[in-house]
Amino acid sequence: MLTATDGVATSVRAETLSYCISVGHGITLSSGQDIPFEKMKSIEVLRSDEQFTPNGKADLVVTLLTGQTARGGIGTGCDFFGTNDLGRFSIYPNRLKRIDFQR
Repeated sequence: MLTATDGVATSVRAETLSYCISVGHGITLSSGQDIPFEKMKSIEVLRSDEQFTPNGKADLVVTLLTGQTARGGIGTGCDFFGTNDLGRFSIYPNRLKRIDFQR
């Protein structure tokens, strides 16, 4: 479930969720840590630059299935995207409040 900053929540099929144009399904934090979505419980956006700000960053807290958390940043020039029954859904970090992975 992807929740926008305006409170609107959108579901996408888990196997289709991606960030940026990448082969894997996960994110790489500014620390260099790569975390697959399958190990996550949630992602919370703490703050974000606008989507096309040069070198723009979004600060995140990732909560893992184990309960551990990881903090780091991602670029704001890429979007999270996936598909649902209506088609493709896309949202940039500056409009994203959180992602909850429902299992």
